[in-house]
Amino acid sequence: MKVTYSGDLLRIDGQKVPKIINYDVEYDKLWGSDSGRNLAGDMKATLVGIFPKICLKIGATTEDDMSWFLSKANKAFITVEWYDAEIKGTRTAQCYSNNLKASLKSKKRMAYSSFEWNLIPLKKR
Repeated sequence: MKVTYSGDLLRIDGQKVPKIINYDVEYDKLWGSDSGRNLAGDMKATLVGIFPKICLKIGATTEDDMSWFLSKANKAFITVEWYDAEIKGTRTAQCYSNNLKASLKSKKRMAYSSFEWNLIPLKKR
């Protein structure tokens, strides 16, 4: 399987995400309800899947940039194309996001402070 990488860490609904300062991917494992240790200390578990959570820090933004981020964050689900270091290429997933806080830094310039934003997949990888 040939993997391609366009050079964009992250695209949402086909658009490159601006102002990324930090880009972290947490490869969260979800274990089945049968998982746990017995009295002998042995682990028995069923791995349901890996759910990669994309954790972003976005730099200070303009009014137009913040409008773009809010238009994505306020949707129920978004299509995310993200860089996965494991395959040295991109994957695509349907995601939802955590709440986004728009903090106005300068009313005169309509500039917004940096913020953190997480994108969580609906399905396992």
